[in-house]
Amino acid sequence: MSSFFGFSGRIGRGTYWLSQLIVVLIVSLVIAAAFVLAKDNRTSGNDNTGSFLSILIIGILLNIAINVSVIVKRYHDRGKSGFWFWIVLLPFGGIWQFIELGFVPGDEGDNHYGPPPGSASKRDIKEAKPSQQFAKLDDAYFADYARNLANQIATAGDPAQAQTSNTPTATPTFGKR
Repeated sequence: MSSFFGFSGRIGRGTYWLSQLIVVLIVSLVIAAAFVLAKDNRTSGNDNTGSFLSILIIGILLNIAINVSVIVKRYHDRGKSGFWFWIVLLPFGGIWQFIELGFVPGDEGDNHYGPPPGSASKRDIKEAKPSQQFAKLDDAYFADYARNLANQIATAGDPAQAQTSNTPTATPTFGKR
């Protein structure tokens, strides 16, 4: 939900399209509620105008909040300011915005607005605690493990040879090489 509210950070095309789907669902729910209230007005004679307007206003404000937030974050992913949102007011600006945000990929790597969606920045990795960093096994460990495994498979038929095999086992080396 943090992707759909707030103006900082970046989002990718997938999140953009998901937000558009959510907006369509909200609009559909508001229209369905309007039909239900209109039917109730005709059949029972109750005046539900206040309820209808409340639902309509809440739906419109929710759609505007989600759309503006997502559009600004998507422009951030493209390396542009959120003020590009206002291009929609120009002729054909809505078409331009739809194509640029929905189909054009964002900047690769970090930009002024942060790391790419779904990745940690170099700064975040440097500031991470050692317990949060992934340890890397040394390639020599894997090579030795493969040799030992091949030796065990080769000597599987001869138990006497398997017991006398003195192949040293390597210990894993963690950290930077």
